Amino acid sequence: MTAYIILGAAALALTAGALCPVKLEGEYAAGKLTLLGRAGPVRLPLVGPGRRGKRPERPVGAGRGIPAPALWAVAAKSAGRAGGVLLRRVRVEVLRLRFVAGGDDPFRAVMAYARAGMAMEAIAARIEGADLSASVDLEGGAASLECRICLGIRLWGAAEAAVCFGTDFLREYFRYRRQHTEG
Repeated sequence: MTAYIILGAAALALTAGALCPVKLEGEYAAGKLTLLGRAGPVRLPLVGPGRRGKRPERPVGAGRGIPAPALWAVAAKSAGRAGGVLLRRVRVEVLRLRFVAGGDDPFRAVMAYARAGMAMEAIAARIEGADLSASVDLEGGAASLECRICLGIRLWGAAEAAVCFGTDFLREYFRYRRQHTEG
């Protein structure tokens, strides 16, 4: 009986963990980018205020037996299936975008406004509830952009994407090593 209780508690804990929401919140305003990750109640500053210290610089691919450009190529090849999983699972919870086109040349400002308007129409067609606005400043003011986005996914979906990426990456990595050590 005790084994059933332990198995039931473990299954409940795994299910609750898999359903835990994971969010990525990003904000760009006044030339400053802030990224914040959340996993349930845990906040993790990724970029911007609240981030402590810098990681030591280390060349990508160092000590792995594969050159960095080849490592990036293998990662790019592997990202396709994982990206598809993420696109199916990720929800855009908040999207607010404010763009003011400006500058010295009124023609360029108006053209930037038109391009931004077309891009925002395409975004609004895909994302319900997006708060988008574009305006033009013909008085010679500088262009500005403010953006806030919150992306959400369940931990299970993120784990599925990570497993897809990991298996594809390892397959491509070992294929690359086999081709370049035999020949």
